[in-house]
Amino acid sequence: MIMVNRPVKLVPAKDIKPGDMLDLEGDQFADPKKDKPFFECELGTVESVERETPDCVAIMIEGVDMFGFPPEHLLCVHGHIDGYDE
Repeated sequence: MIMVNRPVKLVPAKDIKPGDMLDLEGDQFADPKKDKPFFECELGTVESVERETPDCVAIMIEGVDMFGFPPEHLLCVHGHIDGYDE
């Protein structure tokens, strides 16, 4: 697995792709109580992305859970795993 280093950027949930590496610590939808230990020290790798409704993008984080985000909600992307296999 090869990780492509890119500058950290904010990306709308609707534009997230499998293999993106997200920092979700303290995110208002994924970690609103800031109580998920995984997010304190790990980046979440996006396993899949599905448009559930016009107002919800469901993003599955590998080995963690699925979270629903408004399509325009900005997520902090720290890179992408090149050739990620869903």
